[in-house]
Amino acid sequence: MLLAMAAVRFHQERGVRSLNQFARNINHIVNTRVLGTVVHTTQWKVPISDSGDSVVKVSLSNNKTCTFIDNLDYLVDHVFSNPIHEEQKQIWKQMLNNYREAIIIL
Repeated sequence: MLLAMAAVRFHQERGVRSLNQFARNINHIVNTRVLGTVVHTTQWKVPISDSGDSVVKVSLSNNKTCTFIDNLDYLVDHVFSNPIHEEQKQIWKQMLNNYREAIIIL
């Protein structure tokens, strides 16, 4: 959901159809902060439609999903980096905290 929202915003703010630059930025964050590190990068790629203009469903293993969720704040910070999106950023961060707490209970 976050990646799809970010892709739509990328289209609207830049007026371009291709998500190449968007994908490069997201891939870098995921590979060096979310699933990997700068020293030990991963090779994950944003799943982009064949037409190159939308993000398609992301499928991850259970372990990768847990790691992704635990480190999703890096993507939230990137997607909502513009100060005008601060409220949305805080909503996402609170939602992630609530999700993490709920998972512990379960």
